[in-house]
Amino acid sequence: MPAAFDPVEIPLGASEEETKTLITALCTRVLPGWAEVNLEELTLTPITGGISNLLVKVTPTQHAGLQPVAVKVFGNKTELLIDRQKELQQLHKLNSCGFGAEVVGEFANGRIEAFLTAKTLKPEEMSHPKFVPRIAALLRKLHSVPTDGKPVLWPTIMEWFEMAKALEFEDLSKQAKFAGIDFASQEREILELKAICDRVPTEVVFSHNDLLSGNILIVREPDTPEENSEGTMQFIDYEYSDCGYRGFDLGNHFNEYAGFECDYSRYPDTAAQWTFFRHYLSADKPPEVSAPTEDELSRLEAETNVFALASHVYWGVWSLIQARYSPIDFDYLEYSGTRWAEYFRRKPEFVAKAKHVFGIE
Repeated sequence: MPAAFDPVEIPLGASEEETKTLITALCTRVLPGWAEVNLEELTLTPITGGISNLLVKVTPTQHAGLQPVAVKVFGNKTELLIDRQKELQQLHKLNSCGFGAEVVGEFANGRIEAFLTAKTLKPEEMSHPKFVPRIAALLRKLHSVPTDGKPVLWPTIMEWFEMAKALEFEDLSKQAKFAGIDFASQEREILELKAICDRVPTEVVFSHNDLLSGNILIVREPDTPEENSEGTMQFIDYEYSDCGYRGFDLGNHFNEYAGFECDYSRYPDTAAQWTFFRHYLSADKPPEVSAPTEDELSRLEAETNVFALASHVYWGVWSLIQARYSPIDFDYLEYSGTRWAEYFRRKPEFVAKAKHVFGIE
């Protein structure tokens, strides 16, 4: 049964009180069984962890049988970056495969999902031995979800790049910082990297594309401790998911070990990557199948690391568009510069390894 739709639009710039009124009224109109709930009986709690959208947990306090929900209000102009109709179709497909929170309602600039009572991983926890095997196995399962068409990574980067070049900022300090970006140089880097990645043998998969710590949950029962790590692992937030490259999803995930503070000293070394890869490659294999060879692991490392450079480019360009349109208090221009700086820092090593391993001239 498709989720109910309401035409209301919730402005991101509204006051806290107006936002609460709009969200609670929306829930009582759209969600089954909520029509008789008094608005005063609903508790709103902000959900933190992202830098694009407004996320709010709505809890009915007095009505047995009604479960809390998560209301997501899409960020300003994020439709420039995300095909929302395609995203919704993919969410329904993923729900049927056991991924993501169930979509229970939709509105003009957002949707309502079942709230998952869960522990959200922290960036430093993604590399922990108790989580690495589970993340690797679940990512392998996600990569097995059927996908149609061709990978969209490079067309997306180029579309965003053309959009970014044409931006203008009302904020004079932002405009001055933006004016210092050498777009001609960045375009050369993008085309050079694409030419290398195009020669790297990587699997085409259904790719999450944004597997940061805040999108990895350990779902728990409501009455269990918040830090319980024994529940079912779940990935959420498939806004950027699409047909893509295995290497990009792996490299992007490893980049996210750094967190939003961009501590790239956390990027996994060879030993840590190989541990992850062993769990990833063995996840859908019977026990009697031989473990991955060192050659397989070395090739996957080279593939992952060169696509990690593409991840820096992807989010570096994305950040420029967010800098122009997002009302969220985050220095997107600084973040873009940081991603490009890390790209240039790791490029010589990662490109040289890929060329050596795959015989690229």
